[in-house]
Amino acid sequence: MEHNDRKKWRWHCELLRLINKFFLQKLQFGSFQRVIMGLHWARLLLLMTGFTIVDGFNLVMMGGFGNQAKAKIPQKFDGKGTIEKHMRSFMKLKLSDWSNTCDVYARGDKNEKWWFVGKATGGLVCDPTASVAIQKRVILEHSKLLQSELRLAKSLNLWTAPPNTEVEVAQHKQPLTLVGSCKDTELMAKALLRPDVGFEPEQYVNEAKGFYVKLNDDGTPFLTVKNNIVSPDELDKLDLGDTANVVHVSDGDDELKRAAGMSRPQQIIPGKGQM
Repeated sequence: MEHNDRKKWRWHCELLRLINKFFLQKLQFGSFQRVIMGLHWARLLLLMTGFTIVDGFNLVMMGGFGNQAKAKIPQKFDGKGTIEKHMRSFMKLKLSDWSNTCDVYARGDKNEKWWFVGKATGGLVCDPTASVAIQKRVILEHSKLLQSELRLAKSLNLWTAPPNTEVEVAQHKQPLTLVGSCKDTELMAKALLRPDVGFEPEQYVNEAKGFYVKLNDDGTPFLTVKNNIVSPDELDKLDLGDTANVVHVSDGDDELKRAAGMSRPQQIIPGKGQM
């Protein structure tokens, strides 16, 4: 510490001692108004001297005694720079087995298409689905860059699936889960500060190369219909009810009929999913 700094520090300490002696000893605590006035004078004097604890006094004056400042959520979003920051964070935070990640899909305006837009991780601060809610703005802005359909939509929502399940989703074997909003402001502020969450965006220039899946409104796959082929004798033994639709198929090849040991045409009945 330089000589001038030490001298200034001693002068500040002496000033605080005098302020304490005058306002806290001379004035009676019975008058709350006098105490508040004394603190305001102390704050004014410290502001005039440029003392480094002025911020502390500001906190007391503005927030009240014993109150802590609320965590602030970073509001700045500079497009490509923010997306790249979250992308670097994803590469750093994801585990080698991808267990702390999830696949992310975007859907607009009750559209029948769910577009795959990337993957997200919560690192060590939250689960992957929560990280999607925390990074909602980043992911939605990237989604609009990917597809005109999403960019023109009046509203968008995000959905998740387990990590690396694009094939299962395409085969209608894996449902998607709707992502809600994150109401924990302290968690959001902490997670977005460095950030401690990450997003790996899907990237392509030609929109036609994008991957989407059509699902039910709740994100579940459409029912897969499978036909069962049975003989007429087996058909007679089944209890299909009145709503079953039976299709009769005639086969003109007598050789195949005899090989199959059938005297009547084969019949097709719907599988369980159609009944």
